[in-house]
Amino acid sequence: MHFLILTQYFPPEVGGAQIRLYSIAKQLIRKGNKVTIVTSMPNYPAGKIVPAYRRKFFLREKIGNIPVIRTWIYASPCNSTIVRLLNYFSFTFSSIYGILSISKPDYIFVESPPLFLGISGYFTSRLKRCPYIFNISDLWPDSVREMGIIKNRFLLKLAEMLESFLYKKALIVNGVTEGIVDALKNKKQVFKDKVLFLPNGVDSELFKPLPTNKQLAMNLQIQGKKIFIYAGLHGYAQGLETLIQSARILKQRDDIFFLLVGDGPEKINLKCIAQKQCLKNIAFLPPCPFYDMPKLFSMSMASIVLLRKIDLFKGAVPSKVFSALSCSVPVIYSGEGECARIIRETNSTIVVEPENAEALAKAVRDLADDTELAHNLGKLGRELVERKYSWTMIVDKWLIEFKKRIQSC
Repeated sequence: MHFLILTQYFPPEVGGAQIRLYSIAKQLIRKGNKVTIVTSMPNYPAGKIVPAYRRKFFLREKIGNIPVIRTWIYASPCNSTIVRLLNYFSFTFSSIYGILSISKPDYIFVESPPLFLGISGYFTSRLKRCPYIFNISDLWPDSVREMGIIKNRFLLKLAEMLESFLYKKALIVNGVTEGIVDALKNKKQVFKDKVLFLPNGVDSELFKPLPTNKQLAMNLQIQGKKIFIYAGLHGYAQGLETLIQSARILKQRDDIFFLLVGDGPEKINLKCIAQKQCLKNIAFLPPCPFYDMPKLFSMSMASIVLLRKIDLFKGAVPSKVFSALSCSVPVIYSGEGECARIIRETNSTIVVEPENAEALAKAVRDLADDTELAHNLGKLGRELVERKYSWTMIVDKWLIEFKKRIQSC
């Protein structure tokens, strides 16, 4: 089978969606399928086109052994609603050119968000006379409404109508979490036989325990410290102010150090907060390629994953949880809902109330003072990943269910 994966986000960008789609593509190829990626010029999350890709409308390249077609996108660091919409719609329309430039695939696999990319998927599926699969990693417009990103009722109503139309026309609708699958079947009233579960996972061959990189620790001037890492988007949803407050609470602990790796719209503000509070136990690093992340995880005592206390996020399962666990690094999860339930059941992670800096600081202190506990949690986390969350197992299972569904259509 030939899968054309249509996504706005793909490596060399760094992020959960990018790593997830790269891993899915790699596993589909491993199973003997053909995969082509149509994506935008890399610009996320800084809102600036990576220099090597500037002033280009169309580009062919390979990421690993995966053919990639890139088309133009309007990129800007400005975070206003109008600029966001320009960003989404510019690629929605330019991607059509990219899709039409290749031979007919068997299936177009469309990643949402952004929801609007479903327009390209539907339109080109009609032109190419092939069905499309709609992969939902976040429910739009629900999330943009709850976070206040778009408040205009007319626009939200239009988005709801578009959402319903795209679900109806898709051959299969995937949900990335159990919460999304449940919402699709019940709240969104998608025909249950067309909904499949394609959860987050991790490449357990890439993300594996490594010896502590002493040279890297020396370069970062954190040798001898107990490192607590946050790696990912620095955005509103993550509520990283809570981590900064926890660092302030623990600033007398000379052995504890917080490392924040990544980029995003809130990063400048977070750095300002840390500087104003004269925090010497925290450092900010730029994004690094996903294949270098195991080095950073393996020199850390724990990985911290945070989400704000918003009902919408109760259905979220951040992929960065599994990346750390796969490296035998325990996770402190500041959140609630589906992800908290999954990892509580396995006793591989410490779960604290979201937006509670005191609780987060206590969890950090407890792990820093008990290296045996940290080691045991990390070991249990690796076992969990190998048992349930490796991409090999997840994609194999999805392909079996997918083939059953299309045979019954």
